Amino acid sequence: MRRTLLYLTYKFPPILSVESLRAKRFARYLPDHGWRPVVLTLAARPDQRVDRGLLAPAMEDAPVLRVTPAFQSLLRARQTLREGSRSDRRLASLLGAPYRFFSVGPPVTASVLLRAQWAVKRFAPDLVLASFGPPSALWAAHLLNSLHGVPYVAEFRDLWVGNEYSNKLKGTYTGRGKYSGVLSALKQKRQLARQQAGQERTLVDGSCGLVVVGEQMVETYCARYPAKAERVLELSHGFDEEDFPGTPQELARSAASRDRTEPVLLCHLGTLHQFRRTDTLFAAIRAAAQRNPKLTERVRLVFVGNVDPANRRAIETCPVLSTMVSLLNRVPHKEALRLALDSDALLLLTGPLVWEQTGKLSEYVAMGRPILCLSHPDSSASRLVRRTGTGTVFPHGETEALTEFLVNVSADRSALGALWNPDFDEIDKLSARALTGKLAGFLEEWVETAARETRRPGEP
Repeated sequence: MRRTLLYLTYKFPPILSVESLRAKRFARYLPDHGWRPVVLTLAARPDQRVDRGLLAPAMEDAPVLRVTPAFQSLLRARQTLREGSRSDRRLASLLGAPYRFFSVGPPVTASVLLRAQWAVKRFAPDLVLASFGPPSALWAAHLLNSLHGVPYVAEFRDLWVGNEYSNKLKGTYTGRGKYSGVLSALKQKRQLARQQAGQERTLVDGSCGLVVVGEQMVETYCARYPAKAERVLELSHGFDEEDFPGTPQELARSAASRDRTEPVLLCHLGTLHQFRRTDTLFAAIRAAAQRNPKLTERVRLVFVGNVDPANRRAIETCPVLSTMVSLLNRVPHKEALRLALDSDALLLLTGPLVWEQTGKLSEYVAMGRPILCLSHPDSSASRLVRRTGTGTVFPHGETEALTEFLVNVSADRSALGALWNPDFDEIDKLSARALTGKLAGFLEEWVETAARETRRPGEP
């Protein structure tokens, strides 16, 4: 029996982001498992990166409904001001509150809900999958359930309650967990946490199941909502086999044939923002260069994606780093993958939160290159690297092991081979087709459960 899924996700191609790529993979392969996805998303804002290449191949069997945020002229004006003079940037900051209100606030929630009600009447979905980020997508699904009786599954790619990344306070948060005006900031944080906890409980209780990313988030939500413990599915971000020129085994063999006279190339994909800890990496590079002055000739690093100003300054002002590091910004997704496949090893930098599993990691494990994972030793990312055997973990703050590794690699690049002991069965479980199969089975189970729970006595 073919079913219809209304997929509420605020980011979808051509927007370039982890959320967009994840949603695209599920929407692409769900028809293979008896589900017809109808995607309800937002049109790209002026401040969002787009990659038109993500629109191919077309998904003929997945209608995409786009809601355009109100006051697009305001959004474009703010983006233009942010790229202007200092006075222009100050004016842009004053537009911050109305910008957030009109781009992700109540007007968007109302627009999404109206469009979603039309989609319910037009496509008669059996289930709604609502992706957190922002929570208004979940509220739209919750209201659809109240108004039309359509059950919904809540997807949390990131934590909502207890997420230090997103719970920043304007004017008080300075990054890396530090605040100015401590007393007022703490008071605001407590109030915000109570409000978020109440909203999250309402939305989780109203759902028929949860989809989360990583083992740590499974543990968190099962402990937070014991009644839902049997209704939590862990789904990593995954990789699409169609994005790569071969299987992980074939790509691993191609890595072994690289020119060994060239410098060792380490590649990092994705945004390097203020929450990605770079201190251990940069300290280890400086220490390794002191032990082996030829390190700058034999090892190269390339960061593909946006780099925040603090990390950019750290690189440009350090003679060693500025010699070794290349920065490539605004690269299309397909080109970014090609650059990673041209490297000898892949860099993964996480923040201090153990639940975080970056989207690039699932693509990394499919590339046949060893991963240098700089993370908490028990983080979700570290667990995945160890489970797949695709690299090694260097704990945050422990520079000596990484320093010694860089010295060894600069002397003999075969040291990279010791990091690569892959379990291809585990890697195959992260493919988009395999993950979508798990998702389809989960959705089928809970749409049947929801039907039984809402069936009146005496009905068949």
